[in-house]
Amino acid sequence: MVAFPIDDDTLAEHAAPDLEIRRVTDAAGLHAHRQVVTAGFGSDPAVALGTACQDLLDRPECVVYVGYADDVPVVSGLGWRTGRTVGVFSIATVASARRRGYGAAMTARVVADGVVVGCEIGALQASELGRPIYERLGFRTVVRYIAYVDPVDGSRIGQEVREGGVDPDQGMPRGGSMSVAVRERFVTSGGAAYSTTRGSFDSTASPGQRAWGAPPVAPS
Repeated sequence: MVAFPIDDDTLAEHAAPDLEIRRVTDAAGLHAHRQVVTAGFGSDPAVALGTACQDLLDRPECVVYVGYADDVPVVSGLGWRTGRTVGVFSIATVASARRRGYGAAMTARVVADGVVVGCEIGALQASELGRPIYERLGFRTVVRYIAYVDPVDGSRIGQEVREGGVDPDQGMPRGGSMSVAVRERFVTSGGAAYSTTRGSFDSTASPGQRAWGAPPVAPS
């Protein structure tokens, strides 16, 4: 989903007065972010370890967030700026704090911070559950896709993490790559369909090289 142009007034309307959103600057904040991501998505801890590694705190284009209610971490967010676009990731709210507008408030904060540094476009991926929330923030669907994950490889990754085979600084399995086969089918707003396969996530690469294979390219 994409927001363009970004409406500052709409973002301001979705602030949550009882929510304190903090930028993560240290290991403790990163740990809180990962806990919320894991609890909010109901995912394996390996997911949060892989998407929020310590190196991100040293990258000026990336900002990691945690939202607190009564000093308890309840919502997570991550913003990644590329050119004029701010990507919104890891918007997750713990079950006990849902339906209070925290996910919308976090999304608005990530986008608003992007605008401050010159971004004009907001982009994110949404589930059907989250889509209405993002639409109220001005996002519109431009591409739909389905992803199929190999459950065998996925469970292997989780096992590596649970057994302690993780680099504590990088938040990734030691000495190698996390290999998850993902087959994705994309459908553009114009109805054109195309597919791509993402391969391994190389945990030995530099932060700037870490990526899930090559981005999908629609046929010309």
